[in-house]
Amino acid sequence: MFTETLATDGSNFGERSHSWWPFSLVAAALSFNFALCFVNTNISAVSNLHVIGCELVILTLTFLTAYSSASLTGMYFLVVLILYVTFLAFMRGINSLGGADIKIVRDFLIPFAFFWLGKRISLTDADRIVRWSVGVILGVGLFEYFFLDLFLKYFDIIGFYIARGTTADTEAARLSSGGLMVSGMRPESQGRELLPWLLGPHRVSSIFLEPSSLGNFGIIVTLWAVMRSKIDGRPWWGLFLLGLFCIVLADTRFAAIFLALGILILLLPPSLGTAVTAALPFTAVLVLLLVVTPADLSSNDTQGRLAYSAFVLSEFNISNWIGLADSPLQTFDAGYAYLFSGVGVLGALALWCCFMSLNGNSPYFHALRNAAGAYLTSLFLISQSQMTIKTAALLWLLLGAMSAFEISSEAEQYPNGVPAGGEYFGRRGHSVSA
Repeated sequence: MFTETLATDGSNFGERSHSWWPFSLVAAALSFNFALCFVNTNISAVSNLHVIGCELVILTLTFLTAYSSASLTGMYFLVVLILYVTFLAFMRGINSLGGADIKIVRDFLIPFAFFWLGKRISLTDADRIVRWSVGVILGVGLFEYFFLDLFLKYFDIIGFYIARGTTADTEAARLSSGGLMVSGMRPESQGRELLPWLLGPHRVSSIFLEPSSLGNFGIIVTLWAVMRSKIDGRPWWGLFLLGLFCIVLADTRFAAIFLALGILILLLPPSLGTAVTAALPFTAVLVLLLVVTPADLSSNDTQGRLAYSAFVLSEFNISNWIGLADSPLQTFDAGYAYLFSGVGVLGALALWCCFMSLNGNSPYFHALRNAAGAYLTSLFLISQSQMTIKTAALLWLLLGAMSAFEISSEAEQYPNGVPAGGEYFGRRGHSVSA
């Protein structure tokens, strides 16, 4: 548990000169890959170094903006975590003779940076960030869907991923993708899962360049709409439906399935939701190890991806489980294998305990934390995409903002009464535990 004192009042975006920074940093995190794709297509070739450089700049600026929201204990914890994860990365590099891959260090910097940044803003600011993000992302997504050839003229997505080195430069990759990410078109043999009779095989990716991230973004928006509905005592149907629309456009099966669980956990009493969420990663790993049955590992359906994730874990030896050796198989579609080989089982357990110990000023934070935990641990069954800065920045910013949210117990302060669920206000000088 970390205890911080908030030194700023972020209750009005226009009142303070620094209040536009959170919006700018989240916008940069959401869109810099999109901008680099445009540069690669129309101006000059880019490489993975450009992506790493952009992420480094964004994280550095975020930490510089948000450091006052961090406690000394939190900073010490972050330093220890970086040293631990870096040590494991170098040990894996020595064992494999392939050099140290410290990408996972970046994966754990993102939550700290944006959670602390979120603690500097109000829920009103967070709402504005979500609304603007949804508007821009859906606008670009609809342009991609209705004017695909024109979109690809300026944003050669498969070419960008080839330039980054994350996709092999083969004729098959270019032909199967049609210029999109490899997963951007459902093959005829599989077909679209969500509204196939209306939308066809095209899976929209918008500024994220890959459909799975748009689906993850839709989950975050939808959960935020449910959370705000709970606080305000009135449904936020518009934002809720826009989040669902993102999921449908991206045709992300996981997002569609998970929403029922995520919304249920949001609506449960926080104490019960905490118990359910705390057990989820242990249940998920046991399911992979003991329950998932063999399937066609080349299949891209849910059963095939679960089977692959289980297969990767079954190939682990003790060095893999404690984080001293790289996974023998690729882990992009096996989130738990990525996590365990990166930080070890004990490290993953410590991080999960830390996450579940995060505290806030209202039960609403615990409900949102539980739903976010369910999202993270459920998606690890088939992916590690929830760790990318493209969507993780917004998720952790919203968690930080909710952790600083306080319910007024003095209704007389408000001449029009306190809305159902309470009212939030500026937080200069308030102590926040999270």
